[in-house]
Amino acid sequence: MTGYKLVMLPYHLRKELVARANGRTSEELFQFIDNKPQVGELKFEIFTRSDLPEKLFIEMFNLLESNMKSLYERSSWGWDREKKVEEMNNKACRYIVVINEVGSVVGFCHFRFDMERGRTALYCYEIQVAEHYRRQGVGTAIIEIVKQLAAKTKMLNVFVTVFKFNENSLKFFVKQAFVEDTYSPTKEEHADYYILSKQI
Repeated sequence: MTGYKLVMLPYHLRKELVARANGRTSEELFQFIDNKPQVGELKFEIFTRSDLPEKLFIEMFNLLESNMKSLYERSSWGWDREKKVEEMNNKACRYIVVINEVGSVVGFCHFRFDMERGRTALYCYEIQVAEHYRRQGVGTAIIEIVKQLAAKTKMLNVFVTVFKFNENSLKFFVKQAFVEDTYSPTKEEHADYYILSKQI
């Protein structure tokens, strides 16, 4: 189904697509990845919150905190550890987890299927890569998986939120052909983040 046809679907049918995507198991989502990325010895796995091992969750959260705490503290949002834990524990959470040869988390994507301003959407809440694994194709591989999942579940757009002062992330997403979304805050709103999107 093309993007045009998805946009033209009645709203209740678009919501049904999101509900169907949210009903998929981690195994079903993994089977949607036709072109599985190859980055050294790294493994890419998919989990729902209910089947994510606690060890991996702890490592993922520690990675998030290490990468992002100082950036959140610079932002108008501030850093709220309990709120972040709650966000990542939501039953709607889905995760792409990147695991190295000794079983440790070296990257992950926290995403959800949702409606965004009437559009079926795969929203990436987090894409995190450990410092020693950056610039090795891990982030690009995660985005490739995200695009395949969005296409197979008939999501019209992939969305991310990026702090305006996070220059490395902005460069990465521009390289991945994301653009500022129509509903990104305007200059007059003085927000310190962009909403970026990529049509599938």
